[in-house]
Amino acid sequence: MRIIQDFWVYFFRVIVPALITIGVGFFLQKFLSSRISSFGEKKNLPESHVYAVKLITRWIIVIGVILALVNIFGFGVGRLWIVISSIAAMIIIGFVAVWSVLGNTLSSLILMIWRPFEVGDNVDVLPEGISGRVFEINLFFTRLRTEEGNVISVPNSVFMGKFIKVLSESEDES
Repeated sequence: MRIIQDFWVYFFRVIVPALITIGVGFFLQKFLSSRISSFGEKKNLPESHVYAVKLITRWIIVIGVILALVNIFGFGVGRLWIVISSIAAMIIIGFVAVWSVLGNTLSSLILMIWRPFEVGDNVDVLPEGISGRVFEINLFFTRLRTEEGNVISVPNSVFMGKFIKVLSESEDES
């Protein structure tokens, strides 16, 4: 009889709150994802920008749910800080190892926020002499199509330290 009582106590004190936390996280992510999508459509934002915001939002919610579950399952805060600091140290070491990836990602966020050029614009990157029509901007590269029809994938970090001459689509047609 004691085993059954212990099971129900554990079930209602741990399992049910854990399931509720996961459910709330799932529905919060779905709700915010739909709101971000509708906001992106309303403001005519590029799909790649909307996707990036949705991805960041999803990861924030996942991390929040994981931290809540750690608390529900009774892991001590001291242990949690040790785990978090260890993970943070590994992430920092990883960022140093993949600095170019981090630089491209941060550069892409800057490009998405300030939008010095858009899909459809002709750009010249000076003094490299890279030029073409922008047809895709993603988290790591901006893809250009040259006049010859070739595709050039330019790392987004290149645009941060160079002069960029932009000839918009409307200017190009006149």
